[in-house]
Amino acid sequence: IVKKLDSAFDEYDVDSALRPTKIIVEDNVGWKKNYQKTLLTPQEKKNLSTEDRKQEKDKAFDLLDALSKSGAQPINYSELHVIVAATHRFDYSLIDTVIRSSENPIVSVERSALIVASTTHDDTPVADLVLGPSRLSSIKEHSPGLLEMGNHPKTNKEAEAAEDVEVTLL
Repeated sequence: IVKKLDSAFDEYDVDSALRPTKIIVEDNVGWKKNYQKTLLTPQEKKNLSTEDRKQEKDKAFDLLDALSKSGAQPINYSELHVIVAATHRFDYSLIDTVIRSSENPIVSVERSALIVASTTHDDTPVADLVLGPSRLSSIKEHSPGLLEMGNHPKTNKEAEAAEDVEVTLL
């Protein structure tokens, strides 16, 4: 999905304001565990060391392994959340963007949001993501190129990759 987002940024972001962003989780930042020893005891907090985090991760995978019978039992109705970050950056401060560039920053941010939404929602056409004809006419006026997003058929390679992902997740 990161490569798809990068290509969508290059193709549709006319301001070149969108950039991929790395989320760096530092090891030296303290992790805290909130837990209860039993149902009726008060909640406790514990700072986790690197070794404690490794043990907690191993416990979580052991539990997952046991619940799924080492992968033999499917886990229905489960979700996997992946965070992909992008940064929208203006050349000037918000006020300077309005005054110096005579640019509406809301239009620019809306364009960025629609690029990300269309790309992450399996290339859904932008027209399907917008509520109401007034918003659609505004997008046609300010960002006509966005209306082309998601309107192209998938290549065979993309369709096969999507099928592989669906099969893997089942």
